[in-house]
Amino acid sequence: MLNFPDIIPFNWNDPENIDKCYNIYLETLYSADLHFLGKKVHYDNKLLDGKHACFWHLITRDEKDFATRYPNRERLERIHWPAFILQNSNSESITCWEELIKTKRGLRKQTFLWAREYKFIVILELQNDKVYRMVTSYYIDKKWAKERFKKSSRKHKDPRKNIGSAT
Repeated sequence: MLNFPDIIPFNWNDPENIDKCYNIYLETLYSADLHFLGKKVHYDNKLLDGKHACFWHLITRDEKDFATRYPNRERLERIHWPAFILQNSNSESITCWEELIKTKRGLRKQTFLWAREYKFIVILELQNDKVYRMVTSYYIDKKWAKERFKKSSRKHKDPRKNIGSAT
């Protein structure tokens, strides 16, 4: 059983908190040279408001009542968890599966790394035989999402089980 790092308390009244979280993102993810199944994990480093697009996607979520994404406390407090999950991706505490997902760019093979006990998921997208792209990660606070992931994880194969086998 993995013991996850503590969450980082987020104070909405501290105007420097986004910058602090961004520095954690840069240190734990972007600059960490992380890999999954022997492939490098890449991040969208296009700048939006002076920070990587991937960072903004990791800390914000769609809100039905608004036309834009807004920072989310659970995502901010766990900005260091995606790196921890990638570093511990072979753990039995991480449920993993691949599936083809219809995106704006067509069908894409996405890999899900789900820490069920901690209600947190990391989603990667296979770019080629050497690179995964970080799509997103988030705290699962909706029952329907938990049920969807439970069903998908049973239905689809775990790519970690193909390592070392004949293809």
